Amino acid sequence: MLFWSPSCDSKDNAGQCDNAQFSTPSTAGNLYFYQCAPWGFWDSTAGVAAGSRPAGLPTYAPTWYDTATSSWTNIPLNGVTLYFPSSVTGTALPTESGSSTLSLLGAPNPCPGTGSSFTSGSAVQFPAGVSSATYTYPTTSLVYQRGLTSSQTCSSGGKSYSLVYSNDDITALGECGAPYIEWPGAMPAPQHVNFLAYETGAANNVFYGTDDVDWQGIFYAPNAALTFTGKSADEGSSGAEGIPWLVGQVVVDHVDFHGTSSVQIAYLPCTNSSIECYVGNALQLIE
Repeated sequence: MLFWSPSCDSKDNAGQCDNAQFSTPSTAGNLYFYQCAPWGFWDSTAGVAAGSRPAGLPTYAPTWYDTATSSWTNIPLNGVTLYFPSSVTGTALPTESGSSTLSLLGAPNPCPGTGSSFTSGSAVQFPAGVSSATYTYPTTSLVYQRGLTSSQTCSSGGKSYSLVYSNDDITALGECGAPYIEWPGAMPAPQHVNFLAYETGAANNVFYGTDDVDWQGIFYAPNAALTFTGKSADEGSSGAEGIPWLVGQVVVDHVDFHGTSSVQIAYLPCTNSSIECYVGNALQLIE
């Protein structure tokens, strides 16, 4: 699978994704979202250069499962799920930023964008996303060289929406009510945030890097460990770097945080009328 999200391109209007800084609400967030959305679409091109497509990899994408009809849809997934069976007991998922600190990855997102602010070639409303927004690939992009000039959209129920610019509001207010899950029985009820990592064994996982690493989705590993480790200055980072981001939900046996930078855990609000949602960051988050 070649995951052609905008983040695969190295340049945007302000430089690299990992150099973009903004606070919300701000128009800078819209510029960042255009270039750095973590979702994408399947490489459906055939007859590509030898060695660029693994043998047997189909040109069609996996699709959502509809819990309302108990059947598979024709709507392609726009993210990935990393599955590790119980036989994996060692180091299952290490990340390494290396010389390039940018690393973005998103679980499938079934919620179409709900915003309306889209400037072609530069900005998409953040975090709402825009269902009609598309990313324009530069001529130097692999995607462009495969014959595509812009990102794909999908049609469902008579409506068309962007696979790349889904709604990124993962609070309760961002739920779209779509009945889609990644596979039958994946979770009791469909929800906005789906599985990024699904691990059943007692393995070790390390998110190593800087705050330029941003993964979105549910990290489900109830029998395993998850360690967040910030990259230190003597390893090539520019001074005190934050630890990698994981935006979504974490279900693990135990979690460790390493490094000298401050660690922030945010508790996303359930509804705007629930008393427990106003008690502060990270409270009622960890059991």
